[in-house]
Order: sequence, then structure tokens, then C-alpha cells
Amino acid sequence: MVSVITLRADKHPIKSVTVFKSGKAEIVHTFNISLQPSQSKVQIRRLPSSIETESTRVTGLGDAQLFDLVCSVGRGIEEVDPESPVEVVRKLNAKKDVLLKDLDSLDAICNIMEKYSRSLIGDAVSPRETDALFERLLAKSREISSTRAALKEVLQLSRQIDVLASAEVNKQGEADGEVAVVILATQAITVELKLTYSEYYGVSYHSGC
Repeated sequence: MVSVITLRADKHPIKSVTVFKSGKAEIVHTFNISLQPSQSKVQIRRLPSSIETESTRVTGLGDAQLFDLVCSVGRGIEEVDPESPVEVVRKLNAKKDVLLKDLDSLDAICNIMEKYSRSLIGDAVSPRETDALFERLLAKSREISSTRAALKEVLQLSRQIDVLASAEVNKQGEADGEVAVVILATQAITVELKLTYSEYYGVSYHSGC
């Protein structure tokens, strides 16, 4: 059985960066991985979109054996990163919509209570019944006020959404590159996997000659 290990490149250290005059850079990422005596598929996500897919190589496996290495850019919907700003904003918006509907429901209840209390005719309701009714209305009103105060979380959610949306718009580069590494280990082992790849920055340097 193949075990799957999923890692985020932005959560692991960059060991070195070498920038060349051609506008390319060579990056070395390190990942400490515990392998079981079986075949493992290591998925490394959140790599830059500008990664050169043919440049990737893996070292540092020790006694484990490299079976396959595939680099690709772009993920399908089934592989959406749940921690990405886009997904977080989507979840916050869904929660905000629910809270706003709850607030609308509270407003509707308040309107019904107010209209009902105004429709009461003093002669048709005894003073004792009137007192009991208004005590219940007052208790319900306090309950609604308490719930409304709790639902002020909508404001905080709006602020979070604005901050995350702004960060996503201002983001300098995309990170939907991915490397899949298939490794075979004959015994339980911890390795420091080194992933080396080239990235194109689009800026080249020329001498004055």
C-alpha cells in the first residue's frame, strides 16, 4: 500500500538560492520526512508557478530509493488547498451569509412581536393576561438582543475577508506548482529530502561589454 505525504513548500525552509545573470534562480528546499518500510508518495505543493518543470531533482534520500519524480503546474478542483486565502475567504463568506440570514430572521420576529402587541385590545384581554403576555414579550426581546449582540461577529468576519482579499490581490506571484516524489524505503527511516529546482524571474543581467 502506498502512503501519501502532503507537504507545503511555504512551510519548510529554503536552504539556498542561487541567482544567475540569465534571470533564472536555483532554489533548494529541505523537507524532513519520516518514511515507513513501504512505497511512499510525497506531494510537495505551493511551489512557484514559474518553476521549470524539467529542472527538478531530489537528493538526500539516504538508503531510500527514488522511484519517480513528476513536476507540474496548476491543480484540479479536487486538489484545492484548504488553507489558501481564496478558500479561507470562501468559507468566511459562507459563514457571513448564514449570520446575515439569522439577523434578518431576528428582525422579522421583532416586527411580528411589535405588530401583535399593538393589535391587542384592552377590553379583550384581562390585566393579568396582559401582564403575563408582556413579561413573555420582554423576555423574548432580551433573548433576541443577546443573540443579536453575539451575531455582531459579522463585522469581524467582514474585516477578515477584506484583509485576506486584499492580500490575495496584492500577492506578487502564484504558487500552484507541485512536485510528486515516489520513494521506496526498506525500513523505517527519517530523511532530509532536498528538492532543487530552477525558477525564471524574467530579469536578465548584461555586462557593459
